[in-house]
Amino acid sequence: MAANSGGVEWASIVKPILAASYGSFNKSDVLELVKAINRSESELLNHEDEYETFYTAFAALAADYISSSASTLCKSQVGVVCQACRILLQYLLSHLQAQSTGETVATTGAMLSPKQLLLPIRALCSAEGMLQRADQISLTAIMKNAKLPAHIKTSTPGEKEVSVKEPKRSRSDLSASILEQLTTPLHDFVVPRPQLPESSELPANKVMESNNLSTGADPGQDTKNLFIQKNVASLQALRAGHILIDMCLNLPHLTRYIHKYRDAVAKKGFSLPASHSEATLVRHSLQAVVNDISLTWSALSLPVLEPLTPEKLEKLCVLTMSCLYCAVSNATASSLLGISSAISPKYTGTASGASAVKGGDDEGGADSHAITVVEKALEIFSLVSGVIKISTRAGGHILQNHLLIGVWVLITGLQMQLSASSFLAADKGKDEKGKSPNKLREGSSRINLMKVQQGFGVLSVALASHALTMMSALLDDLQVETACCQESLNQGPELEVEPASLDILSQFTALQRVAKFLAAAPLNQLLFYLATISYRKACTLKRIQKHPPEGDTFSTSDSTTYYEDDFSCSEESSADDDDDSEPILGLWFEETLAPPETPPGSHVAQSAADSQEGAGKNTDRAGSIVPEKGEPHGYILLASQIFQFMNKYLLSSESPFIVRYIQGGLAEQQMVILAAIIRDLDRETARTETGTISVYFGAVLGNLYSEFSQALTRYTHNLLARNILTESLQGTLLNHLCVSPWSQDTSNTWPLQVYPRTLAVLAQVLLLKSQQEKEAACISIWHRLVNTLVENVCNPPNTFEVENEDLNVEHAQLLLFLFHALNLMQKKSVLLLTAGGVIRCSEIVNQPMRDSQLLHLSRLLLLLEYLMKHLYDAPPALLEQVQWNLFSATSMVGDMSDNKDGSRVASRIYCPWKEIEDNYRKYGPQDEFSMKPRFYSLTVAEINNQDTPKLDGLACNFILGTPDKLKYPLLIDALIEILNVTSQCSPSIKRGEKLSFTGLCTIQYCFTICWRLLLLLPPSTPYMDTLSEPQGITYPPMLLHSLIWGPRSAYKTFTGWMKDCLVKQGMYTQYAETLLKNVAKAVNNLKYDIGVAKGCITAFRPQVQKSDSLVPKSNLPQLSDLYLLDAIIAKIQVLMDEGVLKPATETGDSTKSSQATDVSPSSGDLAQDLLPHVLQLTETIIACSRSSLLYEMNESSEPVGKYSLQDFQAFKEILAISSSRCNKTNSLATALMALLPAGIRTILEKWNENGVTDFPWVSEFILSEPPFIISINNKVHRERDLFIKLVRISHRIQCSSEYSFGNTGIGKVERNIQLTFIGEHITKCPDDSELRKRAVDVLVPLTLDACSEHLHSVVLRTLERVIGDPETDEHQKRVYYNVLERTYYLLRSFTAQTSNQYL
Repeated sequence: MAANSGGVEWASIVKPILAASYGSFNKSDVLELVKAINRSESELLNHEDEYETFYTAFAALAADYISSSASTLCKSQVGVVCQACRILLQYLLSHLQAQSTGETVATTGAMLSPKQLLLPIRALCSAEGMLQRADQISLTAIMKNAKLPAHIKTSTPGEKEVSVKEPKRSRSDLSASILEQLTTPLHDFVVPRPQLPESSELPANKVMESNNLSTGADPGQDTKNLFIQKNVASLQALRAGHILIDMCLNLPHLTRYIHKYRDAVAKKGFSLPASHSEATLVRHSLQAVVNDISLTWSALSLPVLEPLTPEKLEKLCVLTMSCLYCAVSNATASSLLGISSAISPKYTGTASGASAVKGGDDEGGADSHAITVVEKALEIFSLVSGVIKISTRAGGHILQNHLLIGVWVLITGLQMQLSASSFLAADKGKDEKGKSPNKLREGSSRINLMKVQQGFGVLSVALASHALTMMSALLDDLQVETACCQESLNQGPELEVEPASLDILSQFTALQRVAKFLAAAPLNQLLFYLATISYRKACTLKRIQKHPPEGDTFSTSDSTTYYEDDFSCSEESSADDDDDSEPILGLWFEETLAPPETPPGSHVAQSAADSQEGAGKNTDRAGSIVPEKGEPHGYILLASQIFQFMNKYLLSSESPFIVRYIQGGLAEQQMVILAAIIRDLDRETARTETGTISVYFGAVLGNLYSEFSQALTRYTHNLLARNILTESLQGTLLNHLCVSPWSQDTSNTWPLQVYPRTLAVLAQVLLLKSQQEKEAACISIWHRLVNTLVENVCNPPNTFEVENEDLNVEHAQLLLFLFHALNLMQKKSVLLLTAGGVIRCSEIVNQPMRDSQLLHLSRLLLLLEYLMKHLYDAPPALLEQVQWNLFSATSMVGDMSDNKDGSRVASRIYCPWKEIEDNYRKYGPQDEFSMKPRFYSLTVAEINNQDTPKLDGLACNFILGTPDKLKYPLLIDALIEILNVTSQCSPSIKRGEKLSFTGLCTIQYCFTICWRLLLLLPPSTPYMDTLSEPQGITYPPMLLHSLIWGPRSAYKTFTGWMKDCLVKQGMYTQYAETLLKNVAKAVNNLKYDIGVAKGCITAFRPQVQKSDSLVPKSNLPQLSDLYLLDAIIAKIQVLMDEGVLKPATETGDSTKSSQATDVSPSSGDLAQDLLPHVLQLTETIIACSRSSLLYEMNESSEPVGKYSLQDFQAFKEILAISSSRCNKTNSLATALMALLPAGIRTILEKWNENGVTDFPWVSEFILSEPPFIISINNKVHRERDLFIKLVRISHRIQCSSEYSFGNTGIGKVERNIQLTFIGEHITKCPDDSELRKRAVDVLVPLTLDACSEHLHSVVLRTLERVIGDPETDEHQKRVYYNVLERTYYLLRSFTAQTSNQYL
């Protein structure tokens, strides 16, 4: 063959290619190359086999170079260039066809692979170079090393450079351009139809390029479009579509799956890996499978599949479905290997460190290959579907048939995967010997979800997600068909539907297609399995991926808890199922939330490692079909998609066939799964402030969980609203939600913590019942609830389940909403039942109570308060709260993030108890997932002392006038007894464990609710009789109650109402009027109040016999004693205010006039009579305060209790003269304090840092108008001040772990009130009276005591009025005398026995 064969100088043409550098090519080089190819067509297509390697490499390089230079061509040159391209395409296609048919076309081993042959073809169809630099060098090396044809001479690229290159032409001028345009044919370009999905790069570029062409914006782009169009036409003319499809069908590793797919279609069984060994074989062939499936994708992405003939369609269908089959097989293998690594992670643990690292790398590479297989398979399916959709030769039924077959492959494969995973042996070295092959291969109804979840991975997520998308398209078609053919469908709804066959060319109805994939697997069951596995997997990854500093504090759901009794996925159970004998759901999430520690090479460890890789490694997969491994986002998104699909296409379908299928497919196991997800999601989200998962996990995941919540809630709602569930299944659902009113539970209990999603299901089931059934269920719920609360108070269990700990506000609101669905007599029975429960609970208030008992008692009182206020009609606020908490908070009616600024709206609305709740959040246990809110109200607290209490009239009548069912006096006595709940924080109560801060807050909560009830409920007849008797009331809680109702009996606003209430209790009207007058006369005078005060002081003081000794802890005053004394003395102090005692200037009733007349003349004498008792009380309180401080010092010492009683006595004497506020002894106090232990000094500073100014209600109480009595001008009734005081009393103990007499502040307030009273009245005593001297003896030591520095100003003011200012001789004498007395006692009693470290 001549060197210039065909008139072509091959040596000069090949030389630039051999240089492996396109930098030396110019426009003339391209044209010369093209001309050479055109002239040498026969040589290129017909040559001896020994030159095959050279020509193949040359063709690949030439095609890629021409493609990369397409934009530099002129339109007039496109024709000749594309002629050469056609020759190259013909050559390349012939080699692809020869390889696919197994023909030998070369004698050497350097033949190019199908992938290398496809790249230049793709380059010619895209006008872009496809070869990388390394590929260019490799092909150039092949050319150099190949046997060259005789007419080609090898020489260095620079030898004939001058002769080869043509002289450089000058730049074309405008005239040449005009000439070219006049002589070149005009081409009308048609926008190419996209052959790839919209997200693929190639068609998007084509569309964009065509758009550019139509506008004429870029001449180079026009040339490229013309180049592409002609090459595509050439390919179609060369029947490239058939050649490429046949090539793909003959790829060696893909062929295996083609055979398996054809067997499955022929009903010979759906073959997937079913053991560890089979999964390993699949894993080992991944690299080769990736090559084959990537090659298939490359081939099918070329725009040459048209025309879609029936033969080509059948081949395409087999090819795409085999790719899907391959994807399912790889997903199943990954699942099985994931289970094996979780069950038996030790198989890599014995390897050396280097081997383990290598194994980890291999595992990561295999995971990457598996992801590629699934992604490419799904892309191929979408690509072919897109081609069919836009084809003018394939009817619409072809696309639907294609979707049907794809759905059938995926659904069947996923069902088989679950079955294979469930039956995998626990020991991967032991295959499933002895088990039926048919049972393993064909699946079984028994699915072990715990085992399946261990291996369920992102590959299965991607396949399931696409299966849902494809089923949605088929069901959309069914909806259209159903709407158009409703009449014909309704004529025979019971007729059997013949399912479609797996034939892409046949004509079927949409219903036949749906019937086919519905028969592929029990779809209800499969979707429920996939949803719960995905949801639990998301919860698992959410926890193991985030590592809090001190462990996982975020899990509050029962994700680790499923009960075997609650769930059974098995219709049969064999005794020899040794590997699957563990509870189906019993231990599911013990392994889920606490996975075994696995080596780096294991499947689970790889997930964690992948999630911790830098963003750079995974950014290239940001838009991937397969979700990120180790991230929960893909799993929770799949769970949302499943429930959205079931809601939209199954529950909401108008097709009778679908309705029958769904109703027939729902079983108890689905209700168990649904209940488990609802309860778990409730616990996961309802305890946070946002109503979704913890903010710790970020906004993106939080929004995904909100979407899942909405999907789940809407599905559950429609499941009930469309009456799809039978009564039996409704009962099963409620039973497993633990809220069934019809359960045969002999314990007669009701769960307390029930959250919105569960409550919505309960409310929906009940409200869809008949009125009679609904009322019976509501009555049952209320009876069980009250019984549960009462039993938990009176007979508390040793431990509480987390979900039964307390009554949450959403639950309480719904119960009240259901209460209003009852008729009047049923409401009455609930009211009396609740009141009776309060009476029962009052019996144990004086015993040590746990936090739970206090909380449950408070909830019972809260319910009673609501029923007394709103028995007949529900307040609008309650209805708004129920509506929000059931619908909006669960995302049923919209997205939670619907504020204008994008912020998340409130997860719940309720009546807050702000004061206690804020303190609890601030000082209480810092648990993000504790019940929120802990302290709430069910009604709006309105205090109006100018009017009668706002009670429901019917409730008041029921509770007062039903003595046969409820004895009202017992209820009032019980509420008064419950006021003793404050004694729970007293040291005198011997409790086994320390009272928690929650307990302290609950004491305040319980006391305040009870006090509010007592302010509302009228007094009982026995109580009023006792109040009118001369000896009066001595029981402290009852005495406190009388401070309110005694004055009310004389107030005209209350008199008539109280009389009516007494009459309703059975008292005659005249007797009631007389009784009220007697009570008003008995209690509304200062003499009565003085007598009460003296009696209280006398009863209080004997507990402390000796003020100069350490008061035993058991004898320290109780909180109830202090606030009672506080209230009584403060009341007397205000009564004696001169402004109150002025004669009435306006017309008033006789009662008030007589009161003013009686009080005024004797007030001074009465005060003098009370003053000695107040002085005694002051001494007692001071002694108790000092003792309490010393106890606190002892408890804070290290070690605790290291000081003896003698040490305490010494400390007490030192502190008695160590006040820094006394100027005369300041230097001595400073010296003594420096010698005390540091811990004691710290306690003392804390003791004195809060004065009475921290209690604003004290000054308000003392300086304001008189509380407890009616002002003479009949303008203001001020018992509100007592209410405010009592509400805030237990708030003072907020910073203490248990009640401490002095540290709470109430002792300081009490001392301040007493000293104020002494200061007001001691000056009225004669100078030489014993009472005056005794007062000085009590007050002077207080100015020197370090324990009473907070009282120094009050005491000093009183002493200045009695013995003069501190500079007077008398005052100094008293001060120094006390100092010397204490110093002498110290020197005499402790210098010999006590260590020098204290002095």
